[in-house]
Amino acid sequence: MLRPPQEGRRVQCCIRRDQRGVEKGLFPVYYLYLEAANSWKHFLLAGKEKVEQNLQLSHLLGPNGPIPGWEQLCGQSQVQYLGHQEDESILSRFQRGVRQGVVLLQNKPPVWSDESDAFVLNFHGRVTRASVKNFQIINPNKLDNEAVPRALEGEVSRDVWSVASLLPLAPGPQPGEDLKEYMLRPPQEGQRVQCCIGRDQRGMEKGLFPVYYLYLEAANSWKRFLLAGRKRKWSKTSNYLISLDPRDLSRDGDNFVGKVRSNILGTRFVIFDDGLNPEEKNSHLDKTWIRQELGAVCYEDESILSRFQRGVRQGLVLLQNKPLVWSDESDAFMLNFHRRVTRASVKNLQIINPNTPDKVVLQFGPVATDTFTMDFCFPLCPLQAFAICLSSFDGKLACV
Repeated sequence: MLRPPQEGRRVQCCIRRDQRGVEKGLFPVYYLYLEAANSWKHFLLAGKEKVEQNLQLSHLLGPNGPIPGWEQLCGQSQVQYLGHQEDESILSRFQRGVRQGVVLLQNKPPVWSDESDAFVLNFHGRVTRASVKNFQIINPNKLDNEAVPRALEGEVSRDVWSVASLLPLAPGPQPGEDLKEYMLRPPQEGQRVQCCIGRDQRGMEKGLFPVYYLYLEAANSWKRFLLAGRKRKWSKTSNYLISLDPRDLSRDGDNFVGKVRSNILGTRFVIFDDGLNPEEKNSHLDKTWIRQELGAVCYEDESILSRFQRGVRQGLVLLQNKPLVWSDESDAFMLNFHRRVTRASVKNLQIINPNTPDKVVLQFGPVATDTFTMDFCFPLCPLQAFAICLSSFDGKLACV
């Protein structure tokens, strides 16, 4: 799904739209099939608009569930964990290029595996399930000795974590030690910490707002509880409260140790300690209790669109609509789909590389009420081609 066909070859597909039922009538499901000989069709992908937000590429599914690793492959996502600052937000400093006192960490790019025929990360047995949530975070300045795995679901390649996995384990909190202080202190350099996260979705409430439990893994498969986190119910944006006590998940409780808050799009997250919000009433009474930023996570800092808008075209392939050609026979501007598209529609499109305008890279259009053809060739992969077609189905407020 992430590999384009060989140059000089094309792929013929069709898209079926399912609008049956009340929910699908509002949020249709689109199915992509590969067309083969004897009118046989092979399912490739499915896409659906999420109810709470606009169409998400991360919601694309393959025959065996979500497709792992495609965001890193397409270069559209970068996770950054940044350092601590009191006076100005970490994200604003980073965007202004002020890196002093900031530690930049980023996603480790997956490596192609001929054995798995996919891009993979090697978790060395610590992750056993494929998931879009799998990731490894590295310090780009220390690629030879550091990589920090942060998920509990994935698979298989040789990487620098094999070096980090040889480091001795850091000790857990000692008897009588201040737990809040321990939670805010990184392990000593040269040591590693092995943990696991449990998710509790039992019951109606936890089904909507799961509780996550962080455990420290010790010898003999023994686990020690460290932290619990839960998404707050009435927040305008995603807001996860973190507590030292799994039974006390309250903002006003004595065990509250910090929180993670996102923007409205869910593309930027800020990590805070347990201090007061400076915008709240009475927060000015004691400045020692004003909350501090401990880090920021950004999934959109250097997207393809932002690079294109800044004029940074290196590594980008620009494709555009093929211009319509006037037909004296039809007395209209038309595109020639060579009978692969049989109905007139505003969704009909052909995409070309402006450097080779006679070669159609992607063409798409309806052949029945809920059936569309989709043909593409290099440099697009099936995932990219299907995603482009899904974008044409979505409503556009700013387009006529």
